[in-house]
Amino acid sequence: MHDNKRNTIYLQMEPPKNYKQLLNDLTNAEEVRRKEAAITGEKFQLQIKFGARFKELETNWADILSVLDWSKRVQAVFGDIAIPETYALIAAAGPSNAPSDSKLARYYENTLQSIAGFEARFESELKYQNQKLRSLYLPVIYERINILRERVDELQVWIDFKDLRNRSQCAV
Repeated sequence: MHDNKRNTIYLQMEPPKNYKQLLNDLTNAEEVRRKEAAITGEKFQLQIKFGARFKELETNWADILSVLDWSKRVQAVFGDIAIPETYALIAAAGPSNAPSDSKLARYYENTLQSIAGFEARFESELKYQNQKLRSLYLPVIYERINILRERVDELQVWIDFKDLRNRSQCAV
């Protein structure tokens, strides 16, 4: 198929006007064939690296670059956390198999509302690492919640103290 296409293109072109142009055309043709042979020679390795997206000379390299860029962004989001296998399987299945983001958006909104409800229970605005809770990344909030869970017994002592103080002020 490629040879017929190449011959058709060659037949439609004007013949070279001089030998210098003929030599340049031949040099360009040799370079194209060398690159074609190199790609075909690396076909197996490229097929392993890029999977179904690699289609030899018909490969959409812009598409592959966008996927690689997306992969870098995903790695940056997860940071030091290992990417969950479930996430990787869904991502590998392609966008048509991805779950609806409306559910994720709803969960995110519910999380923000829970944080707002949690903040409302305190006298002052809650901050962690000099940032409002709502502006923190979820792993940071998760870490902080685990620390608070570990210190829940200390919180009971504080509640008892506040309760005792309130009772003593009401008694006076």
